[in-house]
Amino acid sequence: MFTMRSTMRYLLLGCMLCCPALAQVSFETPRGTWVSPLSGREYNNPISATLDSHIIRSQQQQQLFNQMNMNEMFNEQWRKIGRQVIADGKATVALADLDAAMAGRVAKLRNTPEVAKPVEADFALAREVAAARHVDVHDSANLIALAMIVAYERGTDRPATPKQLQGIANDLRPVLMIDPILQGQGAIGRELQAAKFAGAIAGVERLARVKDPAAREAGRSVLKSLWPDPVDAIEPTDDGFIDRGRRIVKENAGTSSFKPVTDDRAVLEKQAASITFVAPYLVQSDPDMKRADDEQRKQWIDARLVGLTSFRESAKSFNLPDNDLATTGTVAVARLWPHVDSNRKTPDVSAIAKLQKMFETDVKTDPSFQRLADEARQEIARAWTTRAIEAETNIRAADGIDALKKKLDAEPDPLGRLTIQSQMGVLESTANQGRSQAIALLRDLFSPRKLESIELTDEGFVELKK
Repeated sequence: MFTMRSTMRYLLLGCMLCCPALAQVSFETPRGTWVSPLSGREYNNPISATLDSHIIRSQQQQQLFNQMNMNEMFNEQWRKIGRQVIADGKATVALADLDAAMAGRVAKLRNTPEVAKPVEADFALAREVAAARHVDVHDSANLIALAMIVAYERGTDRPATPKQLQGIANDLRPVLMIDPILQGQGAIGRELQAAKFAGAIAGVERLARVKDPAAREAGRSVLKSLWPDPVDAIEPTDDGFIDRGRRIVKENAGTSSFKPVTDDRAVLEKQAASITFVAPYLVQSDPDMKRADDEQRKQWIDARLVGLTSFRESAKSFNLPDNDLATTGTVAVARLWPHVDSNRKTPDVSAIAKLQKMFETDVKTDPSFQRLADEARQEIARAWTTRAIEAETNIRAADGIDALKKKLDAEPDPLGRLTIQSQMGVLESTANQGRSQAIALLRDLFSPRKLESIELTDEGFVELKK
C-alpha cells in the first residue's frame, strides 16, 4: 500500500527520469537545501528547484526564438530596401577608409563604443597587409578576397598570387552588388562587414607573424567560413580557386569506382575494439566474461565479413563491376526492395542494370563524391553495405514467426503460450526495425529523389511525378 512518503518518493523519481533539469539540481548543500543550477536560488524541496530551472530554461528558449524572429523581421526590411536600391541602380561595394572614425562607428553599432581601439588595431593591420599586396581596401569585394587569400596561405602553407586575389574579388563583386540585405543596410552594413573581415585578416596575421602554430588552424577556420566546400578540396587556378569535385564534374571526368585501400577485417577489428559486448565491470573481474566478450566481438566481425562477401557475390551474379559506389547502392536496393515494396516486387536483371547506370550518373555528377579519395569512397561503400546487411538480417527475423505460431497453437500451458507470444513480439519488433532501417538507407541512396515517388515498373526503377 502506498503511503504519502512512498508516493512522493516515486513522484521524485519520475521527475528525475522525465526532467533532465532535475538531474542538475544539487542535493548536497550545507543547509540541506536544493539549489537551482541556472539561477542559484535555494529551495527547501527539489521540485521547486527543478521548476525554477525549467522556467528559466523556457525563458531562455523563448528569448532565442524572439531574437530569431526579430532578426528575420529586420532582414525582411533590409531586403525590401535593398531591392529598391538595386532597382534604382544605386548598389555599391564602396567603403570609407578603415580608420579610427569607422572603428568608432562600428564599436558604437556593436553597443561597445568604449572599446573602439581593438577594432582600430585590426583596421591598421589589415591596411598594412593590403598595402603590401597593393589591394584597395575601399572596396568590400577586395577586402573579402584579401581575407580569403590570407586565410588560404596561412591555412594551407601554399602561396597565392595577386591574379588569384583579383579574380576572387571580381567574382565576389557582382554577388555583393545584388545582395538585397547588404545593399539595404547601406554603409552601416558594409562597415560592419569590413570590421568582420579586417578582424579575420588581423587575427590570422598576428599569429603568423610570431610563428604561432595556431595560425594554420586560424587560417583554416576563416577559410571554412568563406569557402562553401571542404577546404581540403580547394584547388588553385590561374585566377582564383575551384573545388576539386566541381572541377571533375565540370570536366565530365567523374568516376564511381575506387581502388581498395584498407582491409575489411582490419577496419572491422578497429571498430569492434571500441564496442563492449559484455558489461565492462564483468569483463574486468571475470575471466569467463572476458572470453564471452571476445567471442561476441569475433562473431560481430565475422558476421559483417560474411555480409561484405555476400554483397560482392551478388554484384558478380548481376554482372556489375566490383569496388564501385554505384554497384554497392544497386545491390543494396536489389536486396532490400522486396521487403519494403508494398507489392513485394523483385527487380530483374534488366532493372538492376538500369539502376546501376542511374546511380553511376548520380555519383559521377555529384561533387561531394568526386572530391573523395579512394579510401573515403571505400568507407562509404562499406557503410552502405553494413547498413543493408543489418536491415536485411533484422527483417528476416520475421521468418521465425510462422514456426512460433504453430508452436503456440500446440502449447496448452498459459505460461508457455505467454512466453511464445513474447518471443513472437520480439521477432516482429526486430523485423519492423529492419524495415525502418531499409527505408532510411533507400532514402539516402535514391536522394535527391523522393523514395515515395520511386516505383519498380516494367521499365525498371522510375520516378513518378505525383
